[in-house]
Amino acid sequence: MGNSFMADPTEVMEQYLAEQLDRDLDAVRHHLRRGRISMGLEVISLVKLIEDHSILASKEETISVLKMFLVNQGLDDVCHRWYERLDEWRKPKFRLVHGGDAPSPDAENEAAVRASFVEVRPGVWLRRGSTDAPPCSDQTTDPPSVD
Repeated sequence: MGNSFMADPTEVMEQYLAEQLDRDLDAVRHHLRRGRISMGLEVISLVKLIEDHSILASKEETISVLKMFLVNQGLDDVCHRWYERLDEWRKPKFRLVHGGDAPSPDAENEAAVRASFVEVRPGVWLRRGSTDAPPCSDQTTDPPSVD
């Protein structure tokens, strides 16, 4: 590895790729932006990890450098928006199966509705405490009947 310093290496790489691939510079930038956002998301996760679990002596300085990196790359806002969007997207979503008149999940009762159902197999949700198995089968939670 050489000892030379390169200012704005991302811009240099974009120009290089545009020239080598005979592509429009804006098209190269657009293509590379997804990778840069992905890298920015990793940096945000790293910051959160350091904030929550680090015993580094230079914890605050490390976090500051990582955050400054995102700002200097022009990725801070877009990466935080993506991070929030993906965090919301990956949260479990529940849907009712087997009909019924369950209340529509709104802000007040969404948690209660979610807590009252359990996924018994992929895509099939039942009310907690119920079973779709016949009584006295191995799958039921009911005590066996006395004959």
